[in-house]
Amino acid sequence: MEIGKMLVRKKDKGYQYVIPVKKNKSWIQLSKQGFKTAKEARAAGNERIKELLEEVPMPVQSEDITFGKVAKLLELEGNKALATKAAYGAWASVFDAISDKPVKDVTYQDVADIIFKYRETHTHETTVQVKKHGSRIMKHAIKKLKATTYDPFEDLELKAPTLSEKSEKTALTPSQINALLDCMTGYEKLLTAFMALCGLRISEARGLTRAAIQDGKLSVFQQRTDKELKSTLKTKNSYRDVPIPKRLMELYQEYPAPIKDDSLIFQKMIYSKTITSHYEKAGFAITPHELRHSYTTNCISAGIDYKTTAALIGDSVEMVYKVYSHVNADMMDRAAKLLEGF
Repeated sequence: MEIGKMLVRKKDKGYQYVIPVKKNKSWIQLSKQGFKTAKEARAAGNERIKELLEEVPMPVQSEDITFGKVAKLLELEGNKALATKAAYGAWASVFDAISDKPVKDVTYQDVADIIFKYRETHTHETTVQVKKHGSRIMKHAIKKLKATTYDPFEDLELKAPTLSEKSEKTALTPSQINALLDCMTGYEKLLTAFMALCGLRISEARGLTRAAIQDGKLSVFQQRTDKELKSTLKTKNSYRDVPIPKRLMELYQEYPAPIKDDSLIFQKMIYSKTITSHYEKAGFAITPHELRHSYTTNCISAGIDYKTTAALIGDSVEMVYKVYSHVNADMMDRAAKLLEGF
């Protein structure tokens, strides 16, 4: 069966929907009239199309459909928001190793290998979100496509970390930051980028004006707290200029600039709790302050010295050394492992 584009038109004293349907190589028109408005006719027509689609027999080749194909069908199905589609795509990419495998052949061992390896470099909360999406894909294959009968994710248990394991702040890698930004939209995405790619506090990012961004750098000279706009910052070190990465500049240029140079880029207040909930929905257990922590960690991991890093984030060298000295220790451990192969 093939279904053409529905037509809604006036008929007699009301409205009518017309649905072209191809059966046995011939086209027929299914129609119904008597609706008071075009909106009612369109809604009824959409319901009829859904009924027709449910009548379509499942093709035999669906039993050989791959995990990746099911994931894509799930992403495209329905009227999902852009951010939801982005999140689905990001989570599905975790399963690239089994993307080309027929969904009926996906085993517990397949998904366990992927999930437990992913957990080594990601938070428990994020790993749970990825596991849930894997199960969502399998259930789509089971219920909608009839391509398999088994969801291996249901047998996979993930234990939450203990309180002591949670004590350290979360730090995202550059690739994880890119994945987070891919899941965001609107001014929340731009605010996230200022924190993750320039190390700004959320109050500093909310206080940015158009005039603060010049010649590939941004100047931090004021902040917007939850209650007010303040010309004073946390410490004297907080007043600084920070280079803007290429991706952040591209994101900034995507959004309409304020009318006046001294007006705030973020006219609407974006609260920390609100944007944190956006991160959680995207599968990232991270806070705005931890994005700043991620920026600092990535600076030191990239080989930037403590003094320069402190200047970039607007803090003291002593604080940076005290909080982030473990990063250099990790770098030395990695270097030692590499040297073993020489």
